Order: sequence, then C-alpha cells, then structure tokens
Amino acid sequence: MKEKHFINTLPQLKAFESHIRLLIVDWLLTHGPLSARELATGMGMQRTAIYHHFKILLKAGLIEKAETEDGDKYQTVAVNFLFDRNTNTPEWNKALGDMAGCILRNLIRRSRVVMQIRQ
Repeated sequence: MKEKHFINTLPQLKAFESHIRLLIVDWLLTHGPLSARELATGMGMQRTAIYHHFKILLKAGLIEKAETEDGDKYQTVAVNFLFDRNTNTPEWNKALGDMAGCILRNLIRRSRVVMQIRQ
C-alpha cells in the first residue's frame, strides 16, 4: 500500500460520492485488509451490496485485492488520498461538491448517533 494516491480522474472522484463507499474506504483503512464477508458483517450490510460498491472502487483504482493466507481480501491503494487542485472543469467541480456534501452528511449522521447516546 502506498502512502499517497492522487485523485485526478473524474471516475475516481465520483467513486467518493457515495457515503457507503466512503465508509468502506474508512473501514479498510481502520481495520486493514478485509474480505467482503468480514466487511459486510462489520458494517451490518449485505455482501451483495458490498460487492456493488467494491466493483466501483476497484474500477476507479481506489481499492485493490490483497492476497493473504486467509484468501482474497481488499485494501485501499494508499493511506492518504489527495485531490488534484489543477483539475478545474465544471464536471470536476460538481463531483467535488457532491463528494463534500456526502462527507458532511456522514458527519451529521455520526453526530446524531453521538447525541442520541448522550441523551
């Protein structure tokens, strides 16, 4: 796994427009290489839903298969994802805005859970 990976294509950026895919990347970074079954169980999702998102992340080059003694697992291609600021097209800017909105919605969801636990 590399230290840095530059997001410089529209398909890569669009792959981050889904809160599920953001969570998958977060889980893989936090818990190391995982199989689809391990990830689905940990995230409380169906494996079929995980595979759909895996296909998009694999095609975008953001995750990769990691062959381990326990069989095929998936990992992120890097520890840090950096966004190319030199790409300045209307499509890029829209996708960047959509991704930022997705990240904010995830933060709000997580804060609601924290607020519910504290009440």
